[in-house]
Amino acid sequence: MTHTSKTGGRTATNDTKQPDSPKSQGNAAPRLSLKSKATMGTTAGNAAKGLKRPRKRIIRREELPASKLSNTKAPPKPKPKPKKAAKPTPPKKAGTSPSDIRLHNLNAHLNNHSEIWREFKPLAIGVEKEVFRYIAERHLSASKRVVQRLLRQHTQDERYQRNLLAGGGRYHLDGIPTSTT
Repeated sequence: MTHTSKTGGRTATNDTKQPDSPKSQGNAAPRLSLKSKATMGTTAGNAAKGLKRPRKRIIRREELPASKLSNTKAPPKPKPKPKKAAKPTPPKKAGTSPSDIRLHNLNAHLNNHSEIWREFKPLAIGVEKEVFRYIAERHLSASKRVVQRLLRQHTQDERYQRNLLAGGGRYHLDGIPTSTT
């Protein structure tokens, strides 16, 4: 079915046949198209392939002439990154940690105020609580771990071990021997 009409100086043709569908049977009015006959052939071919294309021009590799295919450029090779000279790491400072300073201060305090501590006599069981009381009374700063490290160092000392093996009683920090009942 061919239909020609004048629309604004252009001639529109419709050479496609409308399939008989339930919707189109009631309306026998033909569809108008402003595309040329050459374009209609390619769109009909594309419609047969089931491709929906936007209005952009798509060029397939098969459609390109051989001269354009041979002139393709290879992708550029990545440039090697220049190696940076490794900066020497500065040596770590030979400082002492705050916990080591607190441990040293607490040990010095106990040496000055407790003859039992200074002479490495065997300490009473549970002396850790007495050390915490000592810290609180004198407003010193020491954590639980600092106290545990101090007691471990003190009790692992050779002089403390010798006095422990010699026998005798154990003592509180204030010098009072523990009762052995």
